[in-house]
Amino acid sequence: MLGAVGYGFLTVQALLVAHGLLTPANHFVWGPHTTQIRLEMRVGIDGASLSRTEAARRCGLDSWEAHAIENVFQLIEQYERTHGADESATITLRYLRNRGDWWVWRFAD
Repeated sequence: MLGAVGYGFLTVQALLVAHGLLTPANHFVWGPHTTQIRLEMRVGIDGASLSRTEAARRCGLDSWEAHAIENVFQLIEQYERTHGADESATITLRYLRNRGDWWVWRFAD
């Protein structure tokens, strides 16, 4: 009986890891981080620009992340639609994935 439960548990865990590695956003996967992200975030509110430190602190981000970039996008969008909803911020995020090319992602409410 216990063997069947154990095998079932391990099977579910293996399926969750496979799902997390095959989908862009993997919030609940305990598998290894395979992406290293370097971030440069710029935030404009009513024509004024926040400093890099203020911009990073706004969403609780650092200049380096070990999560999928899609998770970072979702984090910023969630913050801006809840806590920052009254400020109408414009965000430009430059990011470098695994030492590749720089990419740009924008959020404007």
